[in-house]
Amino acid sequence: MSKPVFSIRTLINFLIIFFLISVSFVYAAKKNRRSSEIYRTKGYQAQQQGNLDMALAYYQRAIQEDSSYALAYNDMGIILEAKGRIEDAKEAYLKAIALDPNLLSPYYNLAALYEKEGDLENAAYFWGMRLSLGDWDDEWTWKAKEHLEQIDKKSVGKGGQILNKNIVTKLSPNPLRDSKYHLFMARKFISQGDYVSAIGELQIAILFDPDNENIKNLLDDSIKKANFYQ
Repeated sequence: MSKPVFSIRTLINFLIIFFLISVSFVYAAKKNRRSSEIYRTKGYQAQQQGNLDMALAYYQRAIQEDSSYALAYNDMGIILEAKGRIEDAKEAYLKAIALDPNLLSPYYNLAALYEKEGDLENAAYFWGMRLSLGDWDDEWTWKAKEHLEQIDKKSVGKGGQILNKNIVTKLSPNPLRDSKYHLFMARKFISQGDYVSAIGELQIAILFDPDNENIKNLLDDSIKKANFYQ
């Protein structure tokens, strides 16, 4: 019988080496990210001081340290846009999105840039993405919603059907998110003492999220207060 190519000892040694190499890669990645974050901070400080060239240099250095750092690409895009390098700015924003699809800033920045250029279709797409990913307690989510509504009005007579379809198809139904929207509106009405309107919003919210005890309790409390103030 032929001997096995790898002995148990050889296999164990191989696994140990593989583990050590993996650990070293993880450590190096964390070290690179820390270094990248330092350069990004310096870039932001230079940006706040109005020194765009220095800010750009620091953001580029941050990316050199960690090419997967999405925030640095977004920041670099802002500087490139401010310097009039529009196409480069778009590429930087898109790179940030590719690296981290849940990072909200580049969607907003791209949408605003396209709207400024008059490219309403692309603007609507990225406003829609920003809206669909954002939370309702975030003012920038509401700003994205307002921009979409403005584009909807502007698009009348200018290919409006395409733009409206773009907006609708990119905002896929999300019951939990819709529930949060109506819950947010309900709390807003409660803060204004309008319990009747709050009850209406909560009743819709609970249809989207029927097992949410917080909504049920808030609905019960709103009904009691509405009856009390009648």
